[in-house]
Amino acid sequence: MGVLHAYKWLLRKPFAWFRNKITRQLQEQLHVLEQTVCEQEKQNHMRRLEIEQEIGMVKKISEKQTELLEIQMEEAGKKIEKAAKDQAICFEQIQEMQEQMRAAAREIMLAKWMVIDVSNNEKGSDLLTCRICGYSQRRDAYERKESDCIFYGGHLVRYVCPKCGVIFGPTKFMDREQMKIDEDYQVHYIGFSEGDSSEKEEKAFFMLQPSKEGVYLNYGCGKWSNSLQNLRKQGYQVFGYEPYAPDTNHPYMITNKETLKKMRFDGIYSNDVLEHLLYPVQELEFMSSLFTDSNSKMAHSTACYIYKYEYTRFHTHFFTGDSVSAMCEASGLRIVAACNEIENHDFICYVFAPANRSHNMLENMYIKHDGIRNETGTVTLFRNGILYGPYLNLFARNYCLEIELQGEVLLKITANCGQNLHGMYELHTGIHQIPFVLSDRQEDVEFVIENKTDRVRIDALRLI
Repeated sequence: MGVLHAYKWLLRKPFAWFRNKITRQLQEQLHVLEQTVCEQEKQNHMRRLEIEQEIGMVKKISEKQTELLEIQMEEAGKKIEKAAKDQAICFEQIQEMQEQMRAAAREIMLAKWMVIDVSNNEKGSDLLTCRICGYSQRRDAYERKESDCIFYGGHLVRYVCPKCGVIFGPTKFMDREQMKIDEDYQVHYIGFSEGDSSEKEEKAFFMLQPSKEGVYLNYGCGKWSNSLQNLRKQGYQVFGYEPYAPDTNHPYMITNKETLKKMRFDGIYSNDVLEHLLYPVQELEFMSSLFTDSNSKMAHSTACYIYKYEYTRFHTHFFTGDSVSAMCEASGLRIVAACNEIENHDFICYVFAPANRSHNMLENMYIKHDGIRNETGTVTLFRNGILYGPYLNLFARNYCLEIELQGEVLLKITANCGQNLHGMYELHTGIHQIPFVLSDRQEDVEFVIENKTDRVRIDALRLI
């Protein structure tokens, strides 16, 4: 105990010194902290004053901007109101100009057809030939049907074919040059507006029993129909062809026949088109040449399968009597379905399919080097001769090419001007069916047939 007491007595002075030192340091740090807090409070106070000043300035600026904005909005409102009035005036002026154009077009048609009627040199002794069955006799020997054109086309005279029963005419319109007929249609579409026939077009379309994998054509669709948009919204691949009312901005409208010739379709349909055709048989043959294969069909609806709507010069054929059957026989078609709802819906439609095999493409092929076309429609190639074409624009799907030949050839199936090779085959005498697949749409699909022997004859080339 004495030692411990002595030890504590010896340490009391150093401990007191150390305690005092720590106390002074803490007091100094506390003083510095108090000064720091005081300085921070001063800075915060100054910042609050600055913020209050900034808020005051912002309020003043905001009030000025709001006032300016209100003035600008008022001025903009006046400008919009003036622009709306100007637009209304402009719209009225456009409507007035359009009506003047329509009136002028009607006056032109009236004057033109009055002159044509006055100068009409049609004679009873003229020989008239039915464009459906080929029957011919003097004009004055035909039974006549007469009416007047409500579209300023003057007096209309039509003739009843005693053989097939079709009613055709007026010949004063049908016998005009194609260029003048085209002009007459174009002026007509300026002077008059057609109604929307989408409902009947779609009804004819569905008579084809279409699939969403197929490709279809509305032949003579007009620019006023909504059926293309309606059917495409439902998922069908539908295109339109209309040479007389072109709408080049429409992505699915074809206005050029040369473009159309390169395409192929699983089905073709129309409404109120057949009666406008000057040469129905040839036009149906052309449509058949656009078929993808022998399973393709076409559906044509019109009320003019009877003698109705005769009050326009543009209706050149009424398919009465046996004329539908005669037209099918002449154009290589057969009737596969029909619908007659003329009483309730003013709708008659026939569905046609190829009567024989699909279209022979030899007539659309080209010969290079050494070869000739025979009178029978076949093609003979001599050594190193090449047959190529027809440069089709085909959609993605499975195809089958049938080629009938006598001899030995090398066949190539290409696209995009030969850049894409889809198949190469060595063929010999016989009938060959060659399947090929296009995974996407291909342009300028070409069948190249090369002869390396002395002579080869190609009898047929078709998609089946």
